[in-house]
Amino acid sequence: MNHPSHSSPSALTLKKELEDLNRKIAEAEKTGSEHVHALQKRAHEVTEQLTRLSS
Repeated sequence: MNHPSHSSPSALTLKKELEDLNRKIAEAEKTGSEHVHALQKRAHEVTEQLTRLSS
């Protein structure tokens, strides 16, 4: 399948974002930040996008 790059992020981009999110989640949990939930929600969305891309 050929997706225009502007409409659909690549799996590599998503994996990088997910790694970044996981780092931020770990930091937020350590500091008791209220951002944890939002970060986890975004990580879940990225994971679902990756799943769709790889299926």
